Parts: sequence; structure tokens; C-alpha cells
Amino acid sequence: MEQSDLNLKHVLRLLEKRYTSILEISRLTRELEDALGRDDRASSLLTLQARADEMAKADGYMEELWRMAESDAGHLQKLRSLLGTDPSLAVEAGEEEEAILALRRKMCLTVEGLQAADKRLSRRVAGLKSYYETTT
Repeated sequence: MEQSDLNLKHVLRLLEKRYTSILEISRLTRELEDALGRDDRASSLLTLQARADEMAKADGYMEELWRMAESDAGHLQKLRSLLGTDPSLAVEAGEEEEAILALRRKMCLTVEGLQAADKRLSRRVAGLKSYYETTT
């Protein structure tokens, strides 16, 4: 198979599933912030577990993407280019590539928001013992 034979529609479908999982993680993070604000330990624990499950699902989609390309060096190179390049700097070649990069841009923005929320949660829960307090 040649590099151009990489099924970009399937890549896009898996990335869309991953993005849906990331959006769900974002929603669960807001729910977790709310539960912690109410000092609702039971809801917090359930939400943390649901969030961890969704993260595992999102990771599974990425694993599936990499498995798609592992048997062909050209596919792997194409996938690395699509997934490893900063999406704001990437130059797309076709319709599918454009859709993949546009979705990656949206994912990056959502993940940045999640990171900020995680930082707030960590500092709120752990205070000075927070990972963010020890690394900044």
C-alpha cells in the first residue's frame, strides 16, 4: 500500500470520537468543580470515575489510530504529520486533511481549557501540595 492509501475518512471518524470524549471530559470537569463547591464527596468520587473512564476511551481512540498505520511506514509518516504537527502551522493538502486539522485545532482549544480547569481543581483540592504549586 502507498502512503495515499491511508484511510483519512476513518482517521477523521476516530478523531471525531476522540473530540466527543474530550467534550465529555470537559463537561464532567465542570460537574466535578460544582460537586467540590458543594462539598459533595459522593458526587465528586462518581464524577472522577466517570471522567477517568472517558479519558481511557479517548486514549483508546488514539491507540486505534496508531495501530491503523503501524504496518506501513508511509501511513505512519502521514499520520505523524497529521497528528504531530502543530495544527495552527500545518498546511493541508486536501479536503480530509483540512477537516482533520480543523478538528485538531478545536481539540487543542478544548484541551487548553481543560488544563486550566485541572489546574484550578488541583490547587483547590491540594493547596500547596498541588502539582502545579510545586512545578511553577
